[in-house]
Amino acid sequence: MFAFATGVSAVFVAGTWAVQRIVVQPEFAAIEEREAETDLERVATAIAHDGDTLARSAQDYAAWDDSLDYVNTRDPEFARSNLIPETLANLGIDAMFFFDRRGDLIWGKRLHAEAGELVADASLAALVRDPRFGLLKHAHTDSKKSGILTRGDRIVIAASAVITNSAKTASPGGSVVVVHLVDAAAVARFSSQVRVPLALMALGGAEAVDVAVAERLAEGQRHWSDSSNPETLVAYSTLSDVRGQPKLLVRIELQRETSRRAAEAANLAAAIAAVGGAALLFGMRRILTRLVVSPLELLATHARQVGQSGDLHARIGLTTRDEIGVLAVEFDSMVARLERSQAELVEVARGAGRAEIARAVLHDIGNVLTTVTISTELLNDRCERSELASLRPAVDLLLQNEDRLTEYVAADSR
Repeated sequence: MFAFATGVSAVFVAGTWAVQRIVVQPEFAAIEEREAETDLERVATAIAHDGDTLARSAQDYAAWDDSLDYVNTRDPEFARSNLIPETLANLGIDAMFFFDRRGDLIWGKRLHAEAGELVADASLAALVRDPRFGLLKHAHTDSKKSGILTRGDRIVIAASAVITNSAKTASPGGSVVVVHLVDAAAVARFSSQVRVPLALMALGGAEAVDVAVAERLAEGQRHWSDSSNPETLVAYSTLSDVRGQPKLLVRIELQRETSRRAAEAANLAAAIAAVGGAALLFGMRRILTRLVVSPLELLATHARQVGQSGDLHARIGLTTRDEIGVLAVEFDSMVARLERSQAELVEVARGAGRAEIARAVLHDIGNVLTTVTISTELLNDRCERSELASLRPAVDLLLQNEDRLTEYVAADSR
């Protein structure tokens, strides 16, 4: 029974652990994956919000009478007065470009953060004016565009707006383009906003992705996660550029705290079940030993002694009210009945012995009497067949002639 209970407890502990691992923990892993998806959405939202902020900044400068006059007159005083490092720093942008209606660059500089001055960046200018992105194409005076631009490993967030007057009644005079460079500082800023470590990678750049990521991209997946590492969950998502094409790969790493706690909870539950099972088994063994095993051993020992010695006077004397106690009482009652039966059998055997002896004595006496009877009958028969009846007359004759007995015997014919 103890071995069976131990097996049941082991199965229970293993079942508890298996349920935690197979059913509960995958649910926590799914929660982590949903959290990762939410974080990826927050990254996308943060980048989109950054583009919207840039679009508002571009529209503020574009819908300004002085900006319209500048693209029309090319007055350098406007650039000296307004297009200065402080302007870009106050707007929180990394670069600004003015293009005329034909798409020719009028003015464009990038803020060198370390030097605190504006510098020319021909490659950036070529990127934002690339006709494939269409940042300089606007259908109406309220038009504004924003989104991600990539070329090689370079990633920027750019926004453009139509240059017009403040009333937005003048014909489009060109476009204002403002840019955020997605560099390490920008990635750190996005990471701080969403409170999760992340990395951004331009798809098609010089930086190669690993084989697993390349396979997912080849399959056209936009969101996926890698949970092979028990410590961290890596989630990926692709973001589209201004043309709607997936050109930016977002990678975030989450510490699998939820799964770790779920695993700890599973181990704790299994440990508690094991400890509880061990305590239950210990108590069960003590109870079984006291209430079942010891009385059974006492009953078995007593039955063995009675069977071996034949002593029917001994009694167990177990007075418990359980089934074993009832069995012991019945066993004592049975032994008592056997003792009484044995005494009666002994008495019957004694009576039978006495009767047998009496029968033997009577038989012997009968044999003697039979012999006497037969002898008597033989004697009677012989007496009946003897000449004894003639003896009386012969005696009388002899008595009558006793005076001349010699002469009588010799001469008388009788």
